[in-house]
Amino acid sequence: MIPKTTILLISLVFAIGVTSCEKPIPACGCDDPLEDLPWLKDTLNLYIRADVYSYAYKNVEYIGISTVGYLTSGLVQIFDCAGNYTCSFGSFSTTPCEIGLAPRKLLFKFVNPIL
Repeated sequence: MIPKTTILLISLVFAIGVTSCEKPIPACGCDDPLEDLPWLKDTLNLYIRADVYSYAYKNVEYIGISTVGYLTSGLVQIFDCAGNYTCSFGSFSTTPCEIGLAPRKLLFKFVNPIL
């Protein structure tokens, strides 16, 4: 049986890891992409951890989700601002994705508080 102090400590670590005092970085015309783009939040909730980037390719902005996990390590999925899948690159990806070569900016690091 896990002591109550251990559970409390683990909960505190998760709360600190998910909560940030940093101001969100705008992307896709939103001040806070995680809160303002429902598709992004829904997609991220499928993962334990992910890094979220903004890519600028041919004067169009895209969101890249770099997943961190056992089977998806290094895979980056690219979506347009409406949430439509565009392409992917990295592990297990066999199709070319020129957007992955474009300049990118880290928007935030996501840690799923539920999983």
